[in-house]
Amino acid sequence: MLVNMTLARRLAVHITALIVGLVLLAGASLWGIRGLSTRQAQWEARDSELRQLYTLGLDVAAAKEAITGPVRNPGVMTTRVGGAATKLQRYQVDLSRAGGSEDWLAQQRASVEAAMSKLRIVLVADPRGITSDEAQTDAAFAALNLAQNHIAAMSQRTNRAIDDIERARQHQVNTTMWVIGLLAGALVLGAVVAGVLQHRVVMRPLTSLRGGVARLARGQFDQRLPGAGDTEFAELAQDFNRMAEELDGLYRDLEGKVAAKSRELAQSERLASVGFLAAGVAHEINNPLGIISGHAELSVRALEKGEGDAAAQTLASLRVIAEEAFRCKEITERLLALSRRGPAEGDLRNSVSLAALAREVVALVSGVGRYKTSRVTVDADDEAPLQVRANANEVRQVLLNLTINALEAIGGQADGHVEICLRRRDGVVELAVIDNGVGMSAATLGRVFEPFYSERRQRGHEPADAGRATSGTGLGLSIAHAIVKDHGGSLTAQSDGPGRGSRFTMVLPAAT
Repeated sequence: MLVNMTLARRLAVHITALIVGLVLLAGASLWGIRGLSTRQAQWEARDSELRQLYTLGLDVAAAKEAITGPVRNPGVMTTRVGGAATKLQRYQVDLSRAGGSEDWLAQQRASVEAAMSKLRIVLVADPRGITSDEAQTDAAFAALNLAQNHIAAMSQRTNRAIDDIERARQHQVNTTMWVIGLLAGALVLGAVVAGVLQHRVVMRPLTSLRGGVARLARGQFDQRLPGAGDTEFAELAQDFNRMAEELDGLYRDLEGKVAAKSRELAQSERLASVGFLAAGVAHEINNPLGIISGHAELSVRALEKGEGDAAAQTLASLRVIAEEAFRCKEITERLLALSRRGPAEGDLRNSVSLAALAREVVALVSGVGRYKTSRVTVDADDEAPLQVRANANEVRQVLLNLTINALEAIGGQADGHVEICLRRRDGVVELAVIDNGVGMSAATLGRVFEPFYSERRQRGHEPADAGRATSGTGLGLSIAHAIVKDHGGSLTAQSDGPGRGSRFTMVLPAAT
Protein backbone atom coordinates (compact mmCIF):
# COMPACT_ATOMS: atom_id res chain seq x y z
CA MET A 1 0.00 0.00 0.00
CA LEU A 2 2.90 2.31 0.83
CA VAL A 3 5.03 1.05 -2.06
CA ASN A 4 6.06 3.60 -4.69
CA MET A 5 4.93 6.42 -2.44
CA THR A 6 6.74 9.67 -2.02
CA LEU A 7 8.64 10.19 1.19
CA ALA A 8 6.54 13.24 2.06
CA ARG A 9 3.29 11.29 1.65
CA ARG A 10 4.70 8.34 3.60
CA LEU A 11 5.66 10.66 6.46
CA ALA A 12 2.20 12.27 6.32
CA VAL A 13 0.53 8.83 6.57
CA HIS A 14 2.71 7.81 9.51
CA ILE A 15 2.16 11.10 11.33
CA THR A 16 -1.60 10.93 10.69
CA ALA A 17 -1.75 7.38 12.02
CA LEU A 18 0.19 8.46 15.09
CA ILE A 19 -2.17 11.40 15.68
CA VAL A 20 -5.22 9.14 15.28
CA GLY A 21 -3.73 6.71 17.79
CA LEU A 22 -3.09 9.52 20.26
CA VAL A 23 -6.66 10.83 19.79
CA LEU A 24 -8.08 7.35 20.42
CA LEU A 25 -5.89 6.98 23.50
CA ALA A 26 -7.03 10.35 24.81
CA GLY A 27 -10.69 9.50 24.02
CA ALA A 28 -10.43 6.20 25.86
CA SER A 29 -8.89 7.98 28.86
CA LEU A 30 -11.65 10.61 28.89
CA TRP A 31 -14.32 7.92 28.51
CA GLY A 32 -12.87 6.02 31.46
CA ILE A 33 -12.55 9.16 33.58
CA ARG A 34 -16.10 10.20 32.77
CA GLY A 35 -17.46 6.75 33.61
CA LEU A 36 -15.58 6.70 36.90
CA SER A 37 -16.83 10.20 37.69
CA THR A 38 -20.42 9.08 37.06
CA ARG A 39 -19.98 5.98 39.22
CA GLN A 40 -18.45 8.12 41.96
CA ALA A 41 -21.39 10.54 41.87
CA GLN A 42 -23.81 7.61 42.09
CA TRP A 43 -21.88 6.12 44.97
CA GLU A 44 -21.84 9.42 46.85
CA ALA A 45 -25.59 9.84 46.29
CA ARG A 46 -26.33 6.34 47.59
CA ASP A 47 -24.01 6.84 50.52
CA SER A 48 -25.81 10.08 51.41
CA GLU A 49 -29.14 8.22 51.17
CA LEU A 50 -27.79 5.47 53.40
CA ARG A 51 -26.77 8.04 56.05
CA GLN A 52 -30.26 9.62 55.86
CA LEU A 53 -31.89 6.22 56.30
CA TYR A 54 -29.57 5.46 59.22
CA THR A 55 -30.66 8.71 60.94
CA LEU A 56 -34.31 7.84 60.24
CA GLY A 57 -33.79 4.46 61.86
CA LEU A 58 -32.27 6.09 64.92
CA ASP A 59 -35.20 8.50 65.24
CA VAL A 60 -37.76 5.71 64.94
CA ALA A 61 -35.84 3.54 67.44
CA ALA A 62 -35.74 6.48 69.89
CA ALA A 63 -39.52 6.99 69.45
CA LYS A 64 -40.15 3.31 70.21
CA GLU A 65 -38.00 3.54 73.34
CA ALA A 66 -39.88 6.69 74.43
CA ILE A 67 -43.24 4.80 74.62
CA THR A 68 -42.01 1.39 75.74
CA GLY A 69 -39.37 2.33 78.27
CA PRO A 70 -39.85 2.39 82.05
CA VAL A 71 -40.42 6.13 81.90
CA ARG A 72 -42.83 6.93 79.15
CA ASN A 73 -42.35 10.31 77.49
CA PRO A 74 -44.98 11.01 74.84
CA GLY A 75 -43.37 14.40 74.06
CA VAL A 76 -40.04 12.87 73.14
CA MET A 77 -41.82 10.25 71.06
CA THR A 78 -43.77 12.90 69.23
CA THR A 79 -40.60 14.95 68.56
CA ARG A 80 -38.71 11.90 67.29
CA VAL A 81 -41.55 10.75 65.08
CA GLY A 82 -41.99 14.27 63.69
CA GLY A 83 -38.29 14.57 62.92
CA ALA A 84 -38.34 11.16 61.27
CA ALA A 85 -41.34 12.18 59.17
CA THR A 86 -39.61 15.39 58.08
CA LYS A 87 -36.44 13.53 57.16
CA LEU A 88 -38.47 10.91 55.35
CA GLN A 89 -40.21 13.59 53.31
CA ARG A 90 -36.83 15.14 52.44
CA TYR A 91 -35.54 11.71 51.43
CA GLN A 92 -38.64 11.28 49.27
CA VAL A 93 -37.87 14.55 47.50
CA ASP A 94 -34.19 13.60 47.03
CA LEU A 95 -35.25 10.20 45.74
CA SER A 96 -37.23 11.81 42.96
CA ARG A 97 -34.02 13.47 41.73
CA ALA A 98 -31.72 10.47 42.29
CA GLY A 99 -30.68 8.16 39.50
CA GLY A 100 -31.04 4.42 39.52
CA SER A 101 -33.00 1.60 38.03
CA GLU A 102 -36.77 1.95 37.75
CA ASP A 103 -37.33 -1.16 39.81
CA TRP A 104 -35.12 0.13 42.64
CA LEU A 105 -36.81 3.56 42.60
CA ALA A 106 -40.26 1.96 42.65
CA GLN A 107 -39.38 -0.23 45.62
CA GLN A 108 -37.85 2.70 47.50
CA ARG A 109 -40.87 4.94 46.84
CA ALA A 110 -43.22 2.17 47.98
CA SER A 111 -41.26 1.70 51.18
CA VAL A 112 -41.24 5.46 51.80
CA GLU A 113 -45.02 5.67 51.37
CA ALA A 114 -45.51 2.70 53.66
CA ALA A 115 -43.23 4.13 56.35
CA MET A 116 -44.90 7.57 56.07
CA SER A 117 -48.33 6.00 56.50
CA LYS A 118 -47.21 4.27 59.65
CA LEU A 119 -45.66 7.44 61.06
CA ARG A 120 -48.88 9.35 60.34
CA ILE A 121 -50.75 6.82 62.50
CA VAL A 122 -48.55 7.77 65.41
CA LEU A 123 -48.64 11.51 64.68
CA VAL A 124 -52.47 11.74 64.50
CA ALA A 125 -52.87 9.95 67.83
CA ASP A 126 -53.23 11.97 71.05
CA PRO A 127 -49.89 11.82 72.78
CA ARG A 128 -51.54 12.15 76.17
CA GLY A 129 -53.74 9.19 75.54
CA ILE A 130 -50.91 6.92 74.59
CA THR A 131 -49.63 6.70 78.12
CA SER A 132 -53.00 5.77 79.60
CA ASP A 133 -54.40 3.60 76.82
CA GLU A 134 -52.45 0.37 76.29
CA ALA A 135 -54.26 -0.29 73.03
CA GLN A 136 -53.09 3.02 71.61
CA THR A 137 -49.59 2.37 72.87
CA ASP A 138 -49.48 -1.01 71.20
CA ALA A 139 -50.85 0.42 67.95
CA ALA A 140 -48.23 3.20 67.95
CA PHE A 141 -45.50 0.72 68.75
CA ALA A 142 -46.67 -1.60 65.95
CA ALA A 143 -46.78 1.33 63.52
CA LEU A 144 -43.27 2.44 64.52
CA ASN A 145 -42.06 -1.12 64.25
CA LEU A 146 -43.44 -1.44 60.71
CA ALA A 147 -41.98 1.93 59.76
CA GLN A 148 -38.62 0.77 61.13
CA ASN A 149 -38.87 -2.42 59.03
CA HIS A 150 -39.57 -0.39 55.90
CA ILE A 151 -36.59 1.87 56.65
CA ALA A 152 -34.40 -1.19 57.19
CA ALA A 153 -35.57 -2.64 53.87
CA MET A 154 -34.68 0.65 52.14
CA SER A 155 -31.26 0.61 53.83
CA GLN A 156 -30.60 -2.92 52.62
CA ARG A 157 -31.59 -2.05 49.06
CA THR A 158 -29.38 1.05 49.21
CA ASN A 159 -26.49 -1.06 50.50
CA ARG A 160 -26.98 -3.45 47.61
CA ALA A 161 -27.13 -0.49 45.21
CA ILE A 162 -23.86 0.79 46.66
CA ASP A 163 -22.31 -2.66 46.18
CA ASP A 164 -23.55 -2.73 42.58
CA ILE A 165 -22.12 0.73 41.97
CA GLU A 166 -18.78 -0.37 43.48
CA ARG A 167 -18.66 -3.42 41.21
CA ALA A 168 -19.61 -1.27 38.22
CA ARG A 169 -16.89 1.20 39.14
CA GLN A 170 -14.32 -1.55 39.44
CA HIS A 171 -15.45 -2.97 36.10
CA GLN A 172 -15.14 0.51 34.62
CA VAL A 173 -11.61 0.79 35.99
CA ASN A 174 -10.61 -2.60 34.58
CA THR A 175 -12.20 -1.89 31.21
CA THR A 176 -10.55 1.52 31.01
CA MET A 177 -7.15 0.08 31.90
CA TRP A 178 -7.52 -2.64 29.27
CA VAL A 179 -8.63 -0.22 26.59
CA ILE A 180 -5.89 2.29 27.42
CA GLY A 181 -3.30 -0.49 27.65
CA LEU A 182 -4.33 -1.99 24.30
CA LEU A 183 -4.40 1.40 22.61
CA ALA A 184 -1.04 2.37 24.15
CA GLY A 185 0.48 -0.97 23.12
CA ALA A 186 -0.89 -0.62 19.61
CA LEU A 187 0.41 2.95 19.49
CA VAL A 188 3.88 1.91 20.66
CA LEU A 189 3.93 -1.05 18.26
CA GLY A 190 2.78 1.20 15.44
CA ALA A 191 5.47 3.74 16.32
CA VAL A 192 8.12 1.00 16.32
CA VAL A 193 6.91 -0.39 12.98
CA ALA A 194 6.76 3.12 11.52
CA GLY A 195 10.27 3.82 12.84
CA VAL A 196 11.63 0.61 11.32
CA LEU A 197 9.93 1.35 8.01
CA GLN A 198 11.22 4.93 8.06
CA HIS A 199 14.71 3.63 8.82
CA ARG A 200 14.52 1.22 5.91
CA VAL A 201 13.14 3.69 3.39
CA VAL A 202 15.39 6.56 4.53
CA MET A 203 18.65 5.14 5.89
CA ARG A 204 19.16 2.47 3.23
CA PRO A 205 19.01 4.93 0.31
CA LEU A 206 21.11 7.40 2.32
CA THR A 207 23.70 4.72 3.06
CA SER A 208 23.78 3.75 -0.61
CA LEU A 209 24.09 7.41 -1.58
CA ARG A 210 26.88 7.95 0.95
CA GLY A 211 28.74 4.92 -0.43
CA GLY A 212 28.31 6.26 -3.96
CA VAL A 213 29.66 9.66 -2.93
CA ALA A 214 32.62 7.97 -1.20
CA ARG A 215 33.38 5.96 -4.33
CA LEU A 216 33.03 9.11 -6.38
CA ALA A 217 35.49 10.85 -4.07
CA ARG A 218 37.94 7.99 -4.66
CA GLY A 219 37.68 8.57 -8.39
CA GLN A 220 35.44 5.58 -9.20
CA PHE A 221 33.20 7.43 -11.62
CA ASP A 222 31.84 4.23 -13.21
CA GLN A 223 29.71 3.41 -10.16
CA ARG A 224 25.92 3.87 -10.40
CA LEU A 225 23.23 3.92 -7.74
CA PRO A 226 20.08 1.77 -8.06
CA GLY A 227 16.92 3.85 -8.45
CA ALA A 228 15.12 2.15 -5.53
CA GLY A 229 13.20 3.62 -2.63
CA ASP A 230 10.78 6.51 -2.48
CA THR A 231 10.32 8.91 -5.34
CA GLU A 232 12.62 11.53 -3.83
CA PHE A 233 15.47 9.04 -3.42
CA ALA A 234 14.89 7.56 -6.87
CA GLU A 235 15.12 11.05 -8.38
CA LEU A 236 18.19 11.79 -6.27
CA ALA A 237 19.81 8.55 -7.46
CA GLN A 238 19.05 9.51 -11.07
CA ASP A 239 20.60 12.96 -10.55
CA PHE A 240 23.62 11.36 -8.89
CA ASN A 241 24.05 8.85 -11.73
CA ARG A 242 23.74 11.65 -14.28
CA MET A 243 26.38 13.65 -12.40
CA ALA A 244 28.63 10.57 -12.19
CA GLU A 245 28.27 10.00 -15.94
CA GLU A 246 29.20 13.60 -16.64
CA LEU A 247 32.14 13.42 -14.25
CA ASP A 248 33.21 10.12 -15.79
CA GLY A 249 33.17 11.70 -19.23
CA LEU A 250 35.02 14.77 -18.00
CA TYR A 251 37.54 12.62 -16.15
CA ARG A 252 38.19 10.41 -19.17
CA ASP A 253 38.52 13.46 -21.38
CA LEU A 254 40.86 15.05 -18.85
CA GLU A 255 42.84 11.82 -18.58
CA GLY A 256 43.26 11.80 -22.34
CA LYS A 257 44.38 15.41 -22.34
CA VAL A 258 46.75 14.83 -19.42
CA ALA A 259 48.19 11.76 -21.12
CA ALA A 260 48.69 13.73 -24.32
CA LYS A 261 50.28 16.63 -22.44
CA SER A 262 52.43 14.19 -20.48
CA ARG A 263 53.68 12.66 -23.72
CA GLU A 264 54.36 16.13 -25.06
CA LEU A 265 56.23 17.10 -21.89
CA ALA A 266 58.17 13.85 -21.96
CA GLN A 267 59.10 14.45 -25.57
CA SER A 268 60.04 18.06 -24.76
CA GLU A 269 62.19 16.92 -21.88
CA ARG A 270 63.74 14.28 -24.09
CA LEU A 271 64.52 16.84 -26.76
CA ALA A 272 65.93 19.11 -24.08
CA SER A 273 68.17 16.24 -23.00
CA VAL A 274 69.16 15.68 -26.62
CA GLY A 275 70.00 19.36 -27.00
CA PHE A 276 71.96 19.26 -23.75
CA LEU A 277 73.90 16.23 -24.98
CA ALA A 278 74.26 17.55 -28.49
CA ALA A 279 76.27 20.52 -27.22
CA GLY A 280 78.80 18.12 -25.65
CA VAL A 281 78.66 15.52 -28.40
CA ALA A 282 79.37 18.16 -31.06
CA HIS A 283 82.92 18.38 -29.74
CA GLU A 284 83.28 14.60 -29.90
CA ILE A 285 82.04 14.57 -33.50
CA ASN A 286 84.56 17.28 -34.40
CA ASN A 287 87.45 14.94 -33.48
CA PRO A 288 86.53 12.17 -35.96
CA LEU A 289 85.59 14.80 -38.55
CA GLY A 290 89.08 16.33 -38.17
CA ILE A 291 90.64 12.91 -38.62
CA ILE A 292 88.43 12.22 -41.65
CA SER A 293 89.29 15.54 -43.29
CA GLY A 294 93.03 15.05 -42.58
CA HIS A 295 93.15 11.57 -44.09
CA ALA A 296 91.08 12.73 -47.06
CA GLU A 297 93.62 15.49 -47.76
CA LEU A 298 96.49 12.99 -47.51
CA SER A 299 94.73 10.68 -49.95
CA VAL A 300 94.10 13.53 -52.38
CA ARG A 301 97.75 14.63 -52.26
CA ALA A 302 98.99 11.07 -52.69
CA LEU A 303 96.76 10.56 -55.70
CA GLU A 304 97.79 13.91 -57.20
CA LYS A 305 101.52 13.13 -56.87
CA GLY A 306 101.01 9.62 -58.20
CA GLU A 307 103.65 8.11 -55.99
CA GLY A 308 104.13 4.33 -55.97
CA ASP A 309 102.62 3.78 -52.55
CA ALA A 310 99.68 6.14 -53.22
CA ALA A 311 97.20 3.31 -53.55
CA ALA A 312 98.22 1.69 -50.27
CA GLN A 313 98.26 5.04 -48.47
CA THR A 314 94.87 5.94 -49.90
CA LEU A 315 93.47 2.56 -48.86
CA ALA A 316 94.74 3.04 -45.29
CA SER A 317 93.28 6.55 -45.18
CA LEU A 318 89.91 5.26 -46.42
CA ARG A 319 89.88 2.67 -43.67
CA VAL A 320 90.50 5.37 -41.07
CA ILE A 321 87.86 7.59 -42.69
CA ALA A 322 85.34 4.73 -42.65
CA GLU A 323 86.03 3.96 -38.98
CA GLU A 324 85.66 7.56 -37.93
CA ALA A 325 82.51 7.95 -40.07
CA PHE A 326 80.94 4.93 -38.39
CA ARG A 327 81.93 6.44 -35.06
CA CYS A 328 80.06 9.64 -35.98
CA LYS A 329 77.12 7.58 -37.16
CA GLU A 330 77.02 5.67 -33.88
CA ILE A 331 76.96 8.92 -31.90
CA THR A 332 74.18 10.42 -34.01
CA GLU A 333 72.15 7.18 -33.88
CA ARG A 334 72.27 7.30 -30.12
CA LEU A 335 70.94 10.85 -30.14
CA LEU A 336 68.25 9.91 -32.66
CA ALA A 337 67.24 6.88 -30.60
CA LEU A 338 66.83 9.13 -27.58
CA SER A 339 64.68 11.68 -29.42
CA ARG A 340 62.68 9.22 -31.53
CA ARG A 341 58.96 8.97 -30.77
CA GLY A 342 56.53 6.42 -32.14
CA PRO A 343 52.92 7.08 -33.21
CA ALA A 344 51.49 5.75 -29.93
CA GLU A 345 54.36 5.79 -27.50
CA GLY A 346 53.49 3.88 -24.35
CA ASP A 347 51.69 1.15 -26.35
CA LEU A 348 54.99 0.02 -27.96
CA ARG A 349 56.15 -2.09 -25.05
CA ASN A 350 58.40 -5.05 -25.63
CA SER A 351 60.80 -7.15 -23.61
CA VAL A 352 63.75 -4.86 -22.92
CA SER A 353 67.01 -5.55 -21.09
CA LEU A 354 67.62 -2.90 -18.44
CA ALA A 355 71.29 -3.83 -18.35
CA ALA A 356 71.67 -3.17 -22.08
CA LEU A 357 69.83 0.17 -21.76
CA ALA A 358 72.03 1.15 -18.81
CA ARG A 359 75.22 0.41 -20.71
CA GLU A 360 73.89 2.26 -23.74
CA VAL A 361 73.13 5.35 -21.63
CA VAL A 362 76.58 5.18 -20.00
CA ALA A 363 78.23 5.00 -23.42
CA LEU A 364 76.12 7.95 -24.57
CA VAL A 365 76.97 10.25 -21.64
CA SER A 366 80.61 9.16 -21.70
CA GLY A 367 80.94 10.86 -25.09
CA VAL A 368 80.03 14.24 -23.59
CA GLY A 369 83.16 16.27 -22.99
CA ARG A 370 82.19 17.59 -19.55
CA TYR A 371 81.57 14.05 -18.30
CA LYS A 372 84.58 12.29 -19.91
CA THR A 373 86.58 12.53 -16.70
CA SER A 374 83.73 11.29 -14.52
CA ARG A 375 83.66 7.66 -13.47
CA VAL A 376 80.43 5.86 -14.37
CA THR A 377 80.15 2.09 -13.89
CA VAL A 378 77.45 -0.52 -14.41
CA ASP A 379 77.14 -3.36 -11.89
CA ALA A 380 74.67 -5.84 -13.33
CA ASP A 381 73.91 -9.37 -12.21
CA ASP A 382 74.27 -10.93 -15.65
CA GLU A 383 73.38 -14.36 -14.34
CA ALA A 384 69.80 -13.22 -13.62
CA PRO A 385 67.43 -12.16 -16.42
CA LEU A 386 67.07 -8.39 -16.22
CA GLN A 387 64.30 -8.14 -18.80
CA VAL A 388 61.26 -5.90 -18.32
CA ARG A 389 58.31 -5.23 -20.56
CA ALA A 390 58.55 -1.55 -21.31
CA ASN A 391 58.90 1.15 -23.94
CA ALA A 392 62.62 1.30 -24.61
CA ASN A 393 62.68 5.00 -25.49
CA GLU A 394 60.81 6.01 -22.33
CA VAL A 395 62.93 3.86 -20.01
CA ARG A 396 66.07 5.11 -21.77
CA GLN A 397 64.91 8.67 -21.07
CA VAL A 398 64.44 7.85 -17.37
CA LEU A 399 67.92 6.28 -17.13
CA LEU A 400 69.48 9.20 -18.97
CA ASN A 401 67.77 11.70 -16.65
CA LEU A 402 68.88 9.85 -13.50
CA THR A 403 72.44 9.43 -14.79
CA ILE A 404 72.81 13.08 -15.82
CA ASN A 405 71.43 14.19 -12.44
CA ALA A 406 73.98 11.94 -10.70
CA LEU A 407 76.81 13.34 -12.85
CA GLU A 408 75.66 16.86 -12.06
CA ALA A 409 75.68 15.94 -8.38
CA ILE A 410 79.34 14.85 -8.37
CA GLY A 411 80.23 17.94 -10.48
CA GLY A 412 83.49 16.67 -11.94
CA GLN A 413 85.03 15.94 -8.54
CA ALA A 414 88.21 13.88 -8.67
CA ASP A 415 86.75 11.25 -6.37
CA GLY A 416 83.26 11.50 -7.91
CA HIS A 417 81.67 8.21 -8.86
CA VAL A 418 78.33 7.18 -10.31
CA GLU A 419 77.30 3.52 -10.10
CA ILE A 420 74.31 1.87 -11.76
CA CYS A 421 73.38 -1.37 -9.98
CA LEU A 422 70.90 -3.88 -11.39
CA ARG A 423 69.38 -6.81 -9.50
CA ARG A 424 66.38 -9.10 -9.90
CA ARG A 425 64.34 -10.14 -6.88
CA ASP A 426 60.81 -11.38 -6.21
CA GLY A 427 59.54 -10.93 -9.75
CA VAL A 428 60.86 -7.37 -10.19
CA VAL A 429 64.01 -5.81 -11.62
CA GLU A 430 65.59 -3.14 -9.44
CA LEU A 431 67.89 -0.50 -10.89
CA ALA A 432 69.65 1.94 -8.57
CA VAL A 433 71.64 5.00 -9.66
CA ILE A 434 74.03 5.85 -6.80
CA ASP A 435 76.35 8.86 -6.53
CA ASN A 436 78.61 10.30 -3.86
CA GLY A 437 77.77 13.89 -4.73
CA VAL A 438 76.17 16.79 -2.90
CA GLY A 439 73.21 14.75 -1.55
CA MET A 440 69.79 16.13 -0.67
CA SER A 441 68.15 17.64 2.37
CA ALA A 442 64.91 16.29 3.90
CA ALA A 443 62.98 19.19 2.36
CA THR A 444 64.34 18.38 -1.09
CA LEU A 445 63.52 14.68 -0.68
CA GLY A 446 59.92 15.62 0.08
CA ARG A 447 59.57 17.60 -3.16
CA VAL A 448 62.08 15.97 -5.50
CA PHE A 449 59.37 14.56 -7.81
CA GLU A 450 57.18 17.69 -7.86
CA PRO A 451 56.77 19.28 -11.30
CA PHE A 452 58.84 22.46 -11.82
CA TYR A 453 60.75 21.95 -8.59
CA SER A 454 64.48 22.20 -9.24
CA GLU A 455 67.10 22.27 -6.54
CA ARG A 456 69.63 23.25 -9.15
CA ARG A 457 67.65 26.39 -9.95
CA GLN A 458 67.38 27.26 -6.26
CA ARG A 459 71.12 26.68 -5.80
CA GLY A 460 72.02 28.83 -8.76
CA HIS A 461 73.40 31.52 -6.46
CA GLU A 462 76.02 29.12 -5.04
CA PRO A 463 79.60 28.94 -6.33
CA ALA A 464 80.32 26.92 -9.45
CA ASP A 465 82.15 24.28 -7.47
CA ALA A 466 78.96 23.31 -5.73
CA GLY A 467 78.55 20.59 -8.33
CA ARG A 468 75.14 21.57 -9.68
CA ALA A 469 74.08 23.02 -12.97
CA THR A 470 72.64 26.50 -12.73
CA SER A 471 69.58 25.83 -14.87
CA GLY A 472 66.86 23.25 -15.26
CA THR A 473 63.16 22.95 -16.09
CA GLY A 474 62.23 21.04 -12.96
CA LEU A 475 60.29 18.50 -15.04
CA GLY A 476 62.87 15.75 -15.55
CA LEU A 477 62.32 13.78 -12.36
CA SER A 478 58.55 14.35 -12.31
CA ILE A 479 58.27 13.01 -15.88
CA ALA A 480 60.58 10.11 -15.02
CA HIS A 481 58.39 9.31 -12.01
CA ALA A 482 55.25 9.41 -14.18
CA ILE A 483 56.84 7.14 -16.81
CA VAL A 484 57.88 4.55 -14.21
CA LYS A 485 54.45 4.66 -12.54
CA ASP A 486 52.77 4.23 -15.94
CA HIS A 487 54.86 1.08 -16.39
CA GLY A 488 53.53 -0.32 -13.13
CA GLY A 489 56.73 0.35 -11.19
CA SER A 490 58.04 2.78 -8.61
CA LEU A 491 60.77 5.41 -8.42
CA THR A 492 62.09 6.49 -5.02
CA ALA A 493 64.83 8.81 -3.80
CA GLN A 494 67.11 8.41 -0.79
CA SER A 495 69.83 10.52 0.77
CA ASP A 496 71.53 10.67 4.15
CA GLY A 497 71.74 14.44 3.89
CA PRO A 498 73.70 17.20 2.14
CA GLY A 499 77.20 16.12 1.09
CA ARG A 500 76.44 12.42 1.61
CA GLY A 501 75.35 11.37 -1.87
CA SER A 502 72.02 10.21 -3.28
CA ARG A 503 70.33 7.01 -4.45
CA PHE A 504 67.47 6.82 -6.95
CA THR A 505 65.88 3.38 -7.18
CA MET A 506 63.65 2.32 -10.06
CA VAL A 507 61.65 -0.90 -9.69
CA LEU A 508 59.84 -2.44 -12.68
CA PRO A 509 57.95 -5.74 -13.00
CA ALA A 510 60.12 -8.36 -14.61
CA ALA A 511 59.11 -9.73 -18.00
CA THR A 512 57.79 -13.27 -17.74
